[in-house]
Amino acid sequence: LGKGYCEGQLGRHDQALEDLTAANRMLPNAIAAEQIADIQQKQGRTAEAKRALLQLMAVTGDRNVWAGKRYVELDLDSNPEFYFVAASRVRDGEFMTLITNQSGLPVSGLDVRFTATVNGELLDETISTGQLDGESQVELLPGWSIDEGDEVKDVYVRVVLVRRR
Repeated sequence: LGKGYCEGQLGRHDQALEDLTAANRMLPNAIAAEQIADIQQKQGRTAEAKRALLQLMAVTGDRNVWAGKRYVELDLDSNPEFYFVAASRVRDGEFMTLITNQSGLPVSGLDVRFTATVNGELLDETISTGQLDGESQVELLPGWSIDEGDEVKDVYVRVVLVRRR
């Protein structure tokens, strides 16, 4: 474990990963998992870094909270639908969606894509938002008028881009 940590500090990442992985195999521990995740992130190996963070999140103590936040930072761009929840409805004849940031991380903006079929016509709109703090909400209006008798099908609202601060 100590050798792997030192190798990582010296920038010898391949050797550090080898040593830390061996130490973690013998005795799984938070220090090795944290160092493995850090090195893998530096090497652009996001999936492997997320796996190490998942292991660390299973450990009891303050490191699992840190690992959870770090995991969200790595996962946010590839899975925004896990962190930004959309709730849509028609209000006063206009389609609207409330997007809730559940990531806990502030973002400088989102691109949200709306698609639906209304009376047989495909509607497709993308709206950009301003910044959102962690745990905040924003109301979005794609400009669709929906009357009571309209046939509305295949409504899909999703965050397609997260802009970081």
